[in-house]
Amino acid sequence: QSISDRPSWIPAFEDRIDRMVRRDRNHPSVIFWSLGNEAGGGSNFQNCYDLAHRLDATRPVHYEGTRDGKSYGGNRFSDVYSKMYPGMNWMYRYGNTFDRPMFVCEMAHSMGNSTGNMREYVDFSMNSTSVVGLCIWDWVDQAIYEPAEIKAGTYRGRLRTGYDFPGPHQGNFCSNGVVNALRHPGAKWVAVKQAYTPVRTTLKSVDAARNRVTIGVRNDFAFRSLEGYRLSVETVRNGDVVGRRTTDAIRTCAAGDSMEVTLALPKAKMAKACANGDELLLTVRIIDTEATPYAEAGWEVSVEQFELTPRGALPPVEAKKGAQPLAQTDGAGILTIGNDRVQAGFDETTGRLVTLSFDGRNVIADNGGFQYDNHRWIENDRFGNTANGLNESGTINVQPDGRAVRVVTTRDGSLCATRLVYTIHPEGLVDVDATFEPKTDNLRRAGLVCLLDSALSTADYYAYGPLENYADRRDGSVVGRYTGTIADFVEPNLKPQMTGGREGLRELTLRAADGFALNIRTEGQVAFSALPYTDADLMNAPHYYDLRPRPYTVLHLDARTRGVGNASCGGADCDALPPYRVPKETLHYRLRLSAQTR
Repeated sequence: QSISDRPSWIPAFEDRIDRMVRRDRNHPSVIFWSLGNEAGGGSNFQNCYDLAHRLDATRPVHYEGTRDGKSYGGNRFSDVYSKMYPGMNWMYRYGNTFDRPMFVCEMAHSMGNSTGNMREYVDFSMNSTSVVGLCIWDWVDQAIYEPAEIKAGTYRGRLRTGYDFPGPHQGNFCSNGVVNALRHPGAKWVAVKQAYTPVRTTLKSVDAARNRVTIGVRNDFAFRSLEGYRLSVETVRNGDVVGRRTTDAIRTCAAGDSMEVTLALPKAKMAKACANGDELLLTVRIIDTEATPYAEAGWEVSVEQFELTPRGALPPVEAKKGAQPLAQTDGAGILTIGNDRVQAGFDETTGRLVTLSFDGRNVIADNGGFQYDNHRWIENDRFGNTANGLNESGTINVQPDGRAVRVVTTRDGSLCATRLVYTIHPEGLVDVDATFEPKTDNLRRAGLVCLLDSALSTADYYAYGPLENYADRRDGSVVGRYTGTIADFVEPNLKPQMTGGREGLRELTLRAADGFALNIRTEGQVAFSALPYTDADLMNAPHYYDLRPRPYTVLHLDARTRGVGNASCGGADCDALPPYRVPKETLHYRLRLSAQTR
């Protein structure tokens, strides 16, 4: 029973409002007053509303709790309407229809691996005739150290949530921050920062013949110009920065205004890049050249990346004289194709790759070569079905292809059928043409999983980075070449879950300490993760410090991975939007595997 209708509580209600307004009314950052959160819709709030206006007639009052049977609040005791966790369908349908401002007081629930769809929400708000703003719930994960472990000096790295105590509690439902409990900004923070950036850039035009671009700059500040800000551009060829240029020309852009800047790009050579199949990208940054209370000079205010020339297909394999012919052997249910440079072994029942050796070194662990996998678990989704739906048996067919050998494998299943064509080249390369036929539009992945030798513990990758990113949470990430260890790919959410994903993989090199490396180049759309845990391990563990690394690396190579969305609060309409889900259509990519040595 709500106390908000009980007259005996009016003094307590008014006391809180009185103290809040008197305390904060001289702070210019306060834009309106809130009467509370999820506290009922009784008539006591009329007293609070009237008191707030008597104490400060210059600011409006917000209260979401008076829904009165509608899908949004603020219908009484509030100067603005208010809504919690609207999906984008609701936003598109109603977001421009209100007769007074609509404030989305809770837009995204940033719990675990989440906070997707940010760009859609922010872009809609910026262009809406009704929506005046939206908020994420909330800023920081709330977790504590166990007092006994603090006394014993064993607490470091062992944060606790409600699950660790008798209760009553809501588990780790209050661990829903953009930053973690130690206030370390991570991948979610990067995406939110870019989605909220007050300075936005677009690529207006490209003059390939003259290696010039025109960049649009929009100043979304309400009061200040871009004085002290600098526009920086980088030309990125095949993942490497080959040229930089900066300009202060944007400093005259007034609040709420836009301008265009035309620049000649250093070392771009767009026509040559296009002819060679080189990928050429333009990274555009807005830099604050002046120190502020929250950042040193050189702070990156915004970053966007644009394609100038697309990357080409994988080149043909060059024949090398002296390469030993490939031979086929059969035994113990394993079909093997190879020579002294490369050997690939396949299970004759399932068609699964079970061994892959370069120069005598097998990179596959536990016979766990490429195979379809669907499972991923995040708190937004809680998809617990680990089954891949594959039939027990598949097909395998060996076909000569000039000096190479093609091994065509197919495997049907209830979730997704796969056709994997391995082209084994005597020069020591293996091409994998992977085709996926999803049977449902509700998949979490359309891709392959592979278990790799754990000695391959360092990764050089050419993809979006440097932190984890996903189809619907890629803002702030740029394509480049990055290096990290397999252990570094784990993003430390309070509750273990799917982690470490990177979109847009072009090239991945997994290195061992002795100098051996497995190189994977891609053609088509590929997302990857490489972790010392399975997704089931992450799903079932209460804390990261409870996990034990597997004796292999779990490599996912997905044609599509479902976005992370925001559905830990707000329901299915806050899930990953349709463009960020796995479509029920044929998907394809190509891999080229080879060995490298120092």
